[in-house]
Amino acid sequence: MQIPQPVERIQIDHNEMRRYAGVYEYGKRYDQASFEEFSFSMKEALDQLSKLEVSDIAIGRFHQLFQRYGIYTDRTIIITYEDGKLYLFMPKQYHGAWFKYEIIPVSKETDSTTWIAKNIDERLVFKVEPDGSVRFSHYDVNGNQIVARKIS
Repeated sequence: MQIPQPVERIQIDHNEMRRYAGVYEYGKRYDQASFEEFSFSMKEALDQLSKLEVSDIAIGRFHQLFQRYGIYTDRTIIITYEDGKLYLFMPKQYHGAWFKYEIIPVSKETDSTTWIAKNIDERLVFKVEPDGSVRFSHYDVNGNQIVARKIS
């Protein structure tokens, strides 16, 4: 067993972090018009989801918000911006329970930023596309990858 090497948190501008916050979908292709159609309601949903406490997540209260805003539990990942930090909120593959945990920025390139999850072996790479849209690739401990596109 190898002990993980300590990582150094890099500084990311708060406006850039806010840009990454949003509702992301994966597993189905949508055209840009579909994303724009959801823009207003997804911003409202994200605001509500950012206010959830751990106990709300544990008892599944977020499902009511998902239903209200038309968010699909089987193809959605949420990134929230709270108190100067980003949080990843997603279901885990094998048992479907939703977890929310902090992600920490560790490297920055011209058009992408790499983040690692605090206390769990996962990595996200955010990429801003030339058209301004945001995508990320999520890598779990088993090497599985999910590519998701921001819809809000």
